[in-house]
This record gives sequence, structure tokens and C-alpha cells, in this order.
Amino acid sequence: MLVTNFSATRCLTCLEEISHYVRRQRRLGGRGLQFVDIAIEDCDKFRTFVGKHEINFPSMVGQLAALELSEVAGNDRGGLPLRSC
Repeated sequence: MLVTNFSATRCLTCLEEISHYVRRQRRLGGRGLQFVDIAIEDCDKFRTFVGKHEINFPSMVGQLAALELSEVAGNDRGGLPLRSC
């Protein structure tokens, strides 16, 4: 199963989600689970974030264009987090 996530380091809910995804990737990655994160972020800032949070799945920086991609993927709120609290 592939799970695509859109995140930003300034989004507190995103930070919480990422920590859950890291644990689930570690636990279930061998059984076919794969997270992919697309960051709405600056490259240098996100590189630091990845190291600090020990992200163990593919992550890429889409900058502001990633927000447009999230809308194409169904984000009708136009922001982060994608789910309502």
C-alpha cells in the first residue's frame, strides 16, 4: 500500500503525523506499506527536518507547487493539514 502525504515543517499536525508514519513505516514497511512525503517547504529547511525526525521513507520537496498538486489530489481546503481536526 502506498500512502502519499503532503506536509510542511510549520504545520503542527503534520509534525505529529510524520512521527506516526515513521513508526508505521518501521513496523509495516516489510509487509508492503510505503509512505512518501511531499513537502511544501524550502529545500534546506526540509533537509534539516528530515534528519532531525529520522524520516525513514522517501521524501521530496515540492515547494509551493506541491500545494497545487495536493489540490489536484483532492485537497479541497487548499492548505495543511489535509484532514480536519
